[in-house]
Amino acid sequence: MAETTEPQSKFSEKRFVIGCIVLFLSSVVLILFPLGIYARSLFITIQSDEVAVVLSPNAPNGISEIPLTPGNHFVSPLDKLEIFNFSKEKYISSSTNCGCGPDLVTFHAKESAEIFVDYQITYSINPEQVVKLYQVWQHRYQDGFVIPQSIKIIEEVASQYTSSEIALTKRNEVEQAIFSRLKSDFSESNLILFEFKIDDVRLNK
Repeated sequence: MAETTEPQSKFSEKRFVIGCIVLFLSSVVLILFPLGIYARSLFITIQSDEVAVVLSPNAPNGISEIPLTPGNHFVSPLDKLEIFNFSKEKYISSSTNCGCGPDLVTFHAKESAEIFVDYQITYSINPEQVVKLYQVWQHRYQDGFVIPQSIKIIEEVASQYTSSEIALTKRNEVEQAIFSRLKSDFSESNLILFEFKIDDVRLNK
C-alpha cells in the first residue's frame, strides 16, 4: 500500500507545483496586460504635418510653452493634446449672385458702383507659433480671423479702385496690394499667407 501511495503523493505535488506556476503566470499576464495598454496610451506619435499644443496642469496657465513636433513622444496621463495640421489650407469664399453668405464681400468702388467680390486664399498655421495661436483662437482661427480680416482688407484696398480696374485693367495690382496687407496681418496672428486671388467681380444690378 505504501508503494502505491508514494507515487500518488509525488504526482499530487507535481500537479500542485504546475498549478501554482500557471496561477502565477496568469497573474503576471493580468497585471502586465493593462499596464502595457496604459503605457501604450502614453506613447503618442505626431505626424510629419502636425504639431501639438500640450495642455498640462503642471504648466503655467495650463499650457506648455513648447509644442510637440513630429515624431514619437511620451506624455503624462494628466496632459491633453490639441493637434494642429500645418499643411497649406485653401479657403474659397462662397458668396453668390443672391448677394448673401457669411463671407460676402461687398463695397462701393471708386466710382461709387456697388460690387461683389469672390476670392480665395491659401495659408497655413505657423508651426513655430502654434502655442500663441492656440491661446488666442484655439481651433477657430479661420472663422475668427481669416475670413473677417480678409473681408476687411479686401474692402479697404479694392474701394480705392474703379470696378473696371478691379475686374480687368488693374486686377493683378489689386491682388498684390491685398496680399501684402494680409500677409503682414496673418504673420502677426501666427499664420502664414501663401496666395490671395480674386475669382470673380460682379456689379450689383
